[in-house]
Amino acid sequence: MLWSQGQPPDTIRRVIREVADGGNTGFVWESRPHPDYLGPKWWSDLKVAVDEARRLGLEVWIFDEWMYPSGIAGGKVIAENSEFSHHVLLDRSLIADGPQAVRGWDIPGGLESSEKVVSIAAFPDPVRKGIAPIDLSIHAQNSDDRHVPWAVPQGRWRICWAVSKPELPKEGWRMDTMIDVLNPKAVKAFIRLTHEATYKYFADDFGKTIKGFFSDETGFRNVTSYQSLPGKPGMPMPWSPAFVDYFRKVKGYDPRPLVASLWFDLGEKGRAARFDLMDAYSNCFAETFFKPQQEWCRAHGVRLIGHVVEDNGADSRLGYGPGHWFRTMKYFDVPGIDIVGYQVTPGLDSGTNRWVPDSSTDWDQEFFQFGLPAMARGAALIKNSPDIFSEAFGAYGWGEGLRMVKWIGDWHFASGINFLSPHAVTMKFNDPDCPPHFNRTSGNPQWRYYSVWAEYAKRLQSVLLNSAPVFDTAVLYTAESEWVGPAQPAAPVVRALENKQILTAVLPYEIWEKEGEFKNGRWVYHGSSFSSVILPSVRYVPAKVMARLADFAEKGGKVVILDRWPEGSIDGRSDREVLDDEVRLKKAPGTVLCALPEFGLYLFSLAGAELAPRTPNLMMSRRKAEKGEWFLFHNRSLDASVRGSLLINDAQGTVLRFDAERGKYLHFPFSQTARGISANIDIPPYSLLCLWIGENLRTIETPPVYAGKLDIHPEWRVAVINEDGQEERKPVALSKGLSDWRRWPGFEKYAGTLRYRCSIDLPSLKPEEALELDAGAVGEIAELKINGRPAGVRIAPPYLWEITELVRPGQNIIEVDVTNTAQACWTDAFSRGDALSGLMGPVSILRGERKSK
Repeated sequence: MLWSQGQPPDTIRRVIREVADGGNTGFVWESRPHPDYLGPKWWSDLKVAVDEARRLGLEVWIFDEWMYPSGIAGGKVIAENSEFSHHVLLDRSLIADGPQAVRGWDIPGGLESSEKVVSIAAFPDPVRKGIAPIDLSIHAQNSDDRHVPWAVPQGRWRICWAVSKPELPKEGWRMDTMIDVLNPKAVKAFIRLTHEATYKYFADDFGKTIKGFFSDETGFRNVTSYQSLPGKPGMPMPWSPAFVDYFRKVKGYDPRPLVASLWFDLGEKGRAARFDLMDAYSNCFAETFFKPQQEWCRAHGVRLIGHVVEDNGADSRLGYGPGHWFRTMKYFDVPGIDIVGYQVTPGLDSGTNRWVPDSSTDWDQEFFQFGLPAMARGAALIKNSPDIFSEAFGAYGWGEGLRMVKWIGDWHFASGINFLSPHAVTMKFNDPDCPPHFNRTSGNPQWRYYSVWAEYAKRLQSVLLNSAPVFDTAVLYTAESEWVGPAQPAAPVVRALENKQILTAVLPYEIWEKEGEFKNGRWVYHGSSFSSVILPSVRYVPAKVMARLADFAEKGGKVVILDRWPEGSIDGRSDREVLDDEVRLKKAPGTVLCALPEFGLYLFSLAGAELAPRTPNLMMSRRKAEKGEWFLFHNRSLDASVRGSLLINDAQGTVLRFDAERGKYLHFPFSQTARGISANIDIPPYSLLCLWIGENLRTIETPPVYAGKLDIHPEWRVAVINEDGQEERKPVALSKGLSDWRRWPGFEKYAGTLRYRCSIDLPSLKPEEALELDAGAVGEIAELKINGRPAGVRIAPPYLWEITELVRPGQNIIEVDVTNTAQACWTDAFSRGDALSGLMGPVSILRGERKSK
């Protein structure tokens, strides 16, 4: 993501060169905000950017908005037609106690000039079985339906006016300013003002330098909240002048007499209407807003990428959300997610974590660490595509160095996510907008090492692009169930499985109920084979889903029902069918009903790999390739190694470790057993173990085994290094040994690089001997040179280098350049923790032996 804020052309070119120098393959051109969005200056700046990108061979993706969320074209859509602003449906209701003779009833609070009555309905409050809602709209006596005569029957009744109202934009940037996403005319205006205007200026670059458009966080915005589901009296709900016609087309009836079901319990008809409304909302949003954009992009040789709001349950809700995450992803060319601002927090896989101290938003770590990536894998499987997109790394603060970037990046790769858009590159020094930024202009002292991470990441991306995930079990997505009753989300289920190294994908009901086929007790879909399917705890479920589960179990598949048997269908129209299929399901030998803490034991035998002892710190990914399989093991712990005996079931072939930091294949000790491959693993904190099992690949090295230490007592001298890697000051001796440099006089707020230099005496080595340097604790990037020769850069623990070929008998000069984070000198609202700085050691030389093959 490249912030564009109206800087001069020379600045734009320089920063784009920094993008290329960092090892990036392209950038998203984003107004953040641009002072002349969609005006002459915008187009001239974009031309400079496209020309420079073309010259450097970079891809350009166009962010389609002035500021997020996408949809308003910087306010120009609504400026053209105020009716294109998003609409809400309001509950205006009162209580009437009967019996009463006919009398007039007036809408509470009156009616504003911009408001229109959509319907008037009366129903018992509370609901009474066998009594249906009464449509009072036909009795209204004035043209705007403010007044209705009605004789109240026996009992307590509620009269509900459902009123629509356009929500005009607020001044400045606001998350709740949105167009009417259910109105095709409004969306057509948005496409004309953004996509078509861009094509007018840059048609020759479409499909070449310009690869597509980026859509960001569009939602209903009926409320500025994640918590927007039916059943809350008084909550504004989505509406559109175009919605009734869409609803009639897909559902076959007029929804207006029953829209009160969005707020109140209307009994059997109410459950059906509530489901139908949510079903129509989510489909209409996806088909009206995203589908035309995707069709336009494909017609012009480019792709649509980006993401919606997934946070804190919004994926299946209104408000910030899309109603149904999978339905919107259908119209993105690449499934997309957002991982910024501690949505994924290294070392924390459950509970909540606040984005910034003065925010009321607490991110659900279980959802982001487990639920969302499993949903993304499901969406990619539906598209039968290897690509999953993520907007990543931004808004963690200047305290996020490349060590944290590596951890978050490894989490992405182990989760199967390969298409990363780092957030962000800035054209300003010390830009306060969602740091960190990793380009030279930003002032981040780690900028020159970003390319080290980028090259490492591209090697792992290649692994993912040339392989396909293997899944053990499918977890069903329960959005539709949540619309009408209590429903367990997928995230806790996925976490319980993946903490036991059982591989998952989350898939929507509509895929499970009609796609794929049953073969040999497995569900086969788009080349993936699932031995089990899990239904999280829900009160209501689609009847076709329950029927398919029963069919699967009867044909040898394994079905897990968590906590409870469903009580009926999501729309109330097929309750009997659900209960009948439950009978079949209960009789099938492969079915189990169990509580969440227990069901991992039931599925233990399904795991493709087994680690003893098991640990929740290990994330595993298994991927099939042309001549073997890849296994990625990510240690999520920040301070403990993952050690144990690993058994990979049904695997055969040579085992190699792919060292993605250096691009090398290394022999890995293993044994072939009757059950598969057995090996011992030892994965340090911050590390990703990447194993290949299959045919030999490329040149293979045998790493030495280190078993002892050489006794050294170096005396260190330290010099300040400038941005170009040159010593700025004369080296000085460290009188008190290695420590955090912020404790040194004059370095309390120093962010940058120090060079540590010492001389050590080493003995002659035998041909079979090897040496390794262990720098111990480092804050936080270390670049090593031995006798002036580079040994490499380490951006995260462990800080180890093989130095056998670089040393000589006698005196050797050791130089370690250490770079800390900008948090040491800059404050921001995002950063956490301590800005540990420097080489803290202890530094040691490990002695080992080179092993023959």
